[in-house]
Amino acid sequence: MKLSLLNLFLVASVLAVLLPLPLLAEETDDEKPKAELQIEVLSKPDECPKKTEKGKMIKVHYTGTLEDGVKFDSSWDRGEPLQFQLGSGQVIRGWDQGLLNMCVGEKRKLTIPSHLAYGQKGAGERIPPGATLIFTTELIDVSDEKQKGENIFKEIDADGDNLLSQEEFDVFFALEMKNMSLVMRDESHNRQIATKIFSIEDLNGDGNVTLEEYVSRKYIEEIEEEMELYKKTENSESIIFKDQYDNIYRNK
Repeated sequence: MKLSLLNLFLVASVLAVLLPLPLLAEETDDEKPKAELQIEVLSKPDECPKKTEKGKMIKVHYTGTLEDGVKFDSSWDRGEPLQFQLGSGQVIRGWDQGLLNMCVGEKRKLTIPSHLAYGQKGAGERIPPGATLIFTTELIDVSDEKQKGENIFKEIDADGDNLLSQEEFDVFFALEMKNMSLVMRDESHNRQIATKIFSIEDLNGDGNVTLEEYVSRKYIEEIEEEMELYKKTENSESIIFKDQYDNIYRNK
């Protein structure tokens, strides 16, 4: 799972409502038949040059509601589609399964049973235990993971020397946080987190990050471990999220 600086905090915070929970693997009530994921194609373009597949980076607009029609989240309301790597566990299983083989411009309605979402514990105050979730989705884009990493690398590399410095990293990180409307309690948290991510990407410890290091699998594995640690520690309390995400994240 290749995560850019943006992806790291999308997954850890703004996308908290779509994160898989450990309880999904712990359900033991096997006697009751489990409902299946329902996929309804609402519209589809005449031509389909690119389809989603496992491992691809995708951008999706969505609105999520409960069965009674109560809306709990919408990327359309925010004006920014959700970006993540399909099939990598960054989102609930109903999404990883329900958005496969989808064309750019296609719209789908996903009815996701609780065992493919948040199970019997729910998520925060907005998703109750055992809830079936209904998503209206539209695929905006599909891209190659490696190409996405290369494009972000070029954005960070302000002086164009094909090496990322800690300073370039700090500047880009701060801008991404601002663009995502995430506010730190103090700037030291920004610096600490940016320094930590930079140290993970700097595989040989020479003080610079090359393109090869930036898109490497080793970085991907280590950042996944850091993500899990981040979610389990008090570091998560260092961020104040705007609007509806505050309650969802703090009550996870």
